[in-house]
Amino acid sequence: MVEQEIIIKNQPDCILPKSFFEGRFPPNIHPDSLDWAEWWDEQERRCVEGWSDGGYSVTGPYYYHMNLKKINMLNEHGNPTFDHPWFAYEDQQLFNDVQKARDAKKGLMLITGRGFGKSFAAASIAEQEFVFKEASECIISASTDFFASQLWSKIELGLNSIHPELRPNFLRKKMDYRESGFAFKDDDGVETIIGYLSKLHKVTYDNDPGKTRGTRPNIHIFEEVGSWSGSAKLTDCYDQTEASWWRGKNFTCFPMLIGTGGQMKQGGSADAKKMFYDPDAYNLMAFEYNGKKVCKFVQAYRKFEGFYEKSGV
Repeated sequence: MVEQEIIIKNQPDCILPKSFFEGRFPPNIHPDSLDWAEWWDEQERRCVEGWSDGGYSVTGPYYYHMNLKKINMLNEHGNPTFDHPWFAYEDQQLFNDVQKARDAKKGLMLITGRGFGKSFAAASIAEQEFVFKEASECIISASTDFFASQLWSKIELGLNSIHPELRPNFLRKKMDYRESGFAFKDDDGVETIIGYLSKLHKVTYDNDPGKTRGTRPNIHIFEEVGSWSGSAKLTDCYDQTEASWWRGKNFTCFPMLIGTGGQMKQGGSADAKKMFYDPDAYNLMAFEYNGKKVCKFVQAYRKFEGFYEKSGV
């Protein structure tokens, strides 16, 4: 295989070894060669299992987030651009917490200030599951179509930016639904369907808290829980879906709730606040703060856009 120098143009002083960014730079070799296939097999393995080098390690979803997709962001000059995400310690910690929650068979609620990048992180978690987990099912939900569509568009942006070698083919593609796979016919006209057959759903609860009953998601994301509106309350949507996250005694789903402080005066945050301060009651990952159990909270100053070092600290 031809060796290629890895130059991280948008983050030259990152504390991670350069091998953590190799997925951004496919080697300059023939696409029909065995070396080409093996290189992409290794990238897929890292996206599934994670990657370690020089005493540092990242989870599979975070390796995917840093290497295979691009996002709307600001460059080092403060100008809008479409590029791979910068490494940031807070992002790495978030993806580590996601893995811990999944290993513990719990969900995760994340409350931060604006501009943290939590929607792109949640999008990457759903994308990685959809692309690399066979027969997986992911639900992207919100109280209004505006918020659901905002996250849905980020997921589409991420999937479309994946290199064609790993980008999924859509067997079915609708406004609020995606299914991966291929359909082809043999010489006798018999159709065969192959592929992972993974599913992505966009759901707007609005006034119906039971819209996702009967599903079997691997991942269920609730977007903008701090601004939940409509007659379908957040806790009702959560409670009426929870039975779908269990198969017998096995908790088989990872629910993730993300948002900011939200509409405190209008009451849109009441349910989110209730869940935030009582994580055990909702099977959410608990974090200790001042001796009390709460959900995950990151102060706004911890990751102001453009204010953390190029090293990622």
